[in-house]
Amino acid sequence: MPKFFVKTNQIEENKIKIIGEDVKHINQVLRAKIGEELTICNLDTTLNYITTISQITPEYVMCDIQDCVKSFVESNVQVTIFQGLPKADKMEYIIQKNTELGAKQIVPVEMVRCVVKLDSKKEGKKIERWQKIAESAAKQSGRDLIPTVEMSIDINNLCEKIKEFDAVILAYEEEKEKNDLKVISEKLEVINEQLAMKQKQKRKMLVNTLIVADVCLIILFILLAIFGSPYQSWDYSDPEWSVIGTLWHSFEWVYFKVAPLMVIVITAILGIIFVKRKK
Repeated sequence: MPKFFVKTNQIEENKIKIIGEDVKHINQVLRAKIGEELTICNLDTTLNYITTISQITPEYVMCDIQDCVKSFVESNVQVTIFQGLPKADKMEYIIQKNTELGAKQIVPVEMVRCVVKLDSKKEGKKIERWQKIAESAAKQSGRDLIPTVEMSIDINNLCEKIKEFDAVILAYEEEKEKNDLKVISEKLEVINEQLAMKQKQKRKMLVNTLIVADVCLIILFILLAIFGSPYQSWDYSDPEWSVIGTLWHSFEWVYFKVAPLMVIVITAILGIIFVKRKK
């Protein structure tokens, strides 16, 4: 029997009013008719109602309550999944399966080595889509609540959040012994420090490369300015000297046009990096 979720304000006496996207699903996908049965769950109380459809409109579906059932499908253990952001659409599959298994909350975590980086402007739409996937999986698996998909956090916030839980399980394929919350927290902090150190080394290498490039550009600019253009006095009746002189002149012309802009851009990038480092 198809299952849908409603809020308490949608229940009046012995009737339940279904609104929103579920109306389209009932009309166009299920092609339900008046008199057919639906299971409806109150998200606020987790009570389940056996109902029959009494009215179908494009805006809402009205159902008559036939029976009220207290369900016990939900576990008394509240499970929160902290999931590092995977590539492609694997997150959708993870949300679907964890919903079916009984998770109450799913929190995406942006790890240092995650290829996927959520854009702050698009994150809201991504979370909204993931929430719909959780709702669909909850309906199909007969859950009495819809797991909440939270906004993404980083590993520093993760280390703080896990302190709120009674028990923490770290999925690590090479783990040989059982560890308590304190040990797991310490391990996460060590991992975070190691990844931060590698990130710092990469940033330092980038800064050094930009500084060397900036200095080389300036030195070459000065040398070309000091030596002037010696090719102007060459004998261009010799084909070899003619080719070399032409190439030198072309390089010099392009370099004097481009080099100042490159120096400005590199210096600006270095300035941004140093400002962020101070913050």
